Amino acid sequence: MLWNTRVIYRLAHTLAQIAFAAILLSGLVLAKDDHGRITKLFQQLEGRWKITEVEVSGEKVESDEEWSFTHGNYTWRDSKREIRGEGSINDTWNPHQIYFKHKHSSLTGRIETDVRNWDTGIYKLSDDGDTLTVCIGRLPLKEFTTSKDDGRRLFVLKRIKDKVPAN
Repeated sequence: MLWNTRVIYRLAHTLAQIAFAAILLSGLVLAKDDHGRITKLFQQLEGRWKITEVEVSGEKVESDEEWSFTHGNYTWRDSKREIRGEGSINDTWNPHQIYFKHKHSSLTGRIETDVRNWDTGIYKLSDDGDTLTVCIGRLPLKEFTTSKDDGRRLFVLKRIKDKVPAN
């Protein structure tokens, strides 16, 4: 076999994809719902959330996006699209890791369940449960920050409290 640059590049790229998938899958195995821990963590996220701040690669951006969580599923919705899928949490890391496995897009329809179609990151919930901070990027992440050209996305969301109508 001739070991030219293209063959070496393909091999390195394939090995990197395998390593990334192994990291994701090992996190999901650890995130197995041991005695309902993960279910309880997701229950803390249940409801609707409005994005108040977004930073992408160190730049502030505007967003009209709203997220919602229900029974381990999520929906991301803005004026242009909606993405739905399943979430998972790895609570063995500090901060906790969160995985968004995209399943459907209003723009493209069904999304193949491939690790390339997942968003991974870390999250924290404020003590009062009304502020959710999520940093999405290549794992392992330790800080809720972004910088120029790092490809990370930082979201700060506020819980939408539905008003109960007065009787």
